[in-house]
Amino acid sequence: MHFIANLTNKLSQLYPESKIYLVGGCVRDKLLSRPRIDYDLVVSGVPAKHLEKILQSLGSVKFVGKNFGVYKWRPKSIASINVKTKRQILEIDVALSREEKSYGTGQRRDFKITTNPNLPIEKDLARRDFTINAIAFDVQKKQYIDPFGGRIDLQKKIIRCVGLPETRFREDYSRILRAIRFSAQLGFMIEPKTWRAIKKMMPRLKTVAREIIAAELVKALSWQPNQTTELLEKSGGWKILVPEMNVLKTTRQPKSWHSEGNVWQHTKLALKQIDQKKPLPWPNRPPKLGPFEPHLALAILWHDLGKPSARAKRAGRVTFYEHEKKGAQLAGRIITRLKLASAGINKKWIQWLIQNHMVLFNSDPRKLKNTTVAKYFLNDYYPSPLLLKLIEYDDRATIPAVKKTHRPSELGIIKQRIKLLRSRPQKPLLNGDAVMALLNLPPGPAVGQALNFLREAQLAGKIKDEVEARELILRKMSNSKIQMSIQDQMPNNK
Repeated sequence: MHFIANLTNKLSQLYPESKIYLVGGCVRDKLLSRPRIDYDLVVSGVPAKHLEKILQSLGSVKFVGKNFGVYKWRPKSIASINVKTKRQILEIDVALSREEKSYGTGQRRDFKITTNPNLPIEKDLARRDFTINAIAFDVQKKQYIDPFGGRIDLQKKIIRCVGLPETRFREDYSRILRAIRFSAQLGFMIEPKTWRAIKKMMPRLKTVAREIIAAELVKALSWQPNQTTELLEKSGGWKILVPEMNVLKTTRQPKSWHSEGNVWQHTKLALKQIDQKKPLPWPNRPPKLGPFEPHLALAILWHDLGKPSARAKRAGRVTFYEHEKKGAQLAGRIITRLKLASAGINKKWIQWLIQNHMVLFNSDPRKLKNTTVAKYFLNDYYPSPLLLKLIEYDDRATIPAVKKTHRPSELGIIKQRIKLLRSRPQKPLLNGDAVMALLNLPPGPAVGQALNFLREAQLAGKIKDEVEARELILRKMSNSKIQMSIQDQMPNNK
C-alpha cells in the first residue's frame, strides 16, 4: 500500500533505526488471501510526540486515548483506495510498541497501557488474544515475525489463545465471544485447552458490556449462523445470553406434525435450511459483517420462542395458538436487553418477521387478496424477502409423520403470485387527496376503502393508469360498502 510506503520512507529518513510492522487482522487476512479492510501498524524507535507530528504531516490524526494508546490516522491519499468489494479504508490504527497489564476485572478497557518505543515487537505480540492475530510483518525487511506459531495454526485452521487461555480471557472476557466469532468467520476449530476455558468462563459474559456482546454476536451470525448457534449451545453461551431459549429443548410438539422433535430441534433444522452457497442479496452490507443477513438468522432462532408459553391442550390435542405474537414480544425484550440495535439490528423488523411467519399456514394462499399478498411480500417498510425465506425454512423443518400429499405447495403458489404482482405497477394510481376531490369526500374510513378497492383492482391488472382508476371508482360508486361509508360521511346539508 502506497500510504504505508510513504510513512516508512518518512520514518526511515528521520529515524534510521525505526521499525514499522503490520500486525493483527490485516496480516492474518493477507496470509489467508482474504480481503483486508482494517490496517494496524506498530512503530518502534520513534518518540510518541514525534510520531504524531509525522503522521500529521501525511494526513489527519486522532489520539484514541490512554486506554488504547493508538493513533487513528487517515492518510491524505486514502480517498483513492478502493478494494474489489468497493469498501473504502477510512482510518489506519498506528501504535507504538506497548505492553498491557490487566486490572483483573475482565473488562475490555481495564488495562494499564505502557508504550515503549524500544520495546521488541515480540513483547507487543505477547499481549494479543489468539496466535493467528499475533503475527507481525516487518514492512522494511519484508518478513514475518511469528513467535507463537500463528502461521501453523492458520494452516491447521485452529483458534488458540496466546499463552494460557484462562489468563487471556481474564484480561478481557469479551474474548470468549471473539473466539467463537473467529471460529464461525474463518471456519476454524477451537483447540481443546481454549475450548475448555471458554466453557468454564462463559458465565463471565454477564459482566461484559452489552454493546460489545451485540457486536460480536451479530458478526458471528452474519458469517456462519449454524456454526455460531452450535458453538453457543455447546459452550453454554445461549444459557447466559438468552436464557429464554432454554425451555425450547423441553417443549414437545405433536409428532403428527413435527416428527423432527422438540421446538429446539425444529429451530436448528430450520436454521440449517439457509443456503450456504447462495446467501440472500444484502444491499448496503456493513463492511465487517459476513454474507448472511443476521435479521434472518435471529428471526429463525426466535420464530417459535412463544411456543412454550402458548402450548395448551384443546379437545385432546396440543395447540400453540398465537405463539407468533408471544414470540415477537419476547424477541423484542431480548433485543432491547442485549442492545442489539447498537450492532445494527432493527427490532421492529425481527418482531414483524416472527409475528407474520404463520401467515401462509393460517390461510389459503389462493384466497388471499392481492393487497394482502403485497402487504406481506412486497412491503417497502419491512424485509419482505426475509419473511418469505423464514416461512420457507420453517416449512422445510416441519416434518409430519405422514408425508405431505402431492399438491401445489403454499410457497409455490405464493411465489407465483408475487412474481405476477411484481410485473404490475406498484405505486398507487390515485392518492387520498385525489379520491377525496373526485368523490367529494371528507377524510375518513371511506377514503381508505376506496383506495383499497383501487389498489386491489390495480394489482389484479384491471386498471393500468390514472384515467382508468378514475373511471373505475366512479363506475363503482354504487358499490354497497363504499357507498354506505360515503353516505355516512357526506356533509349534512339539512
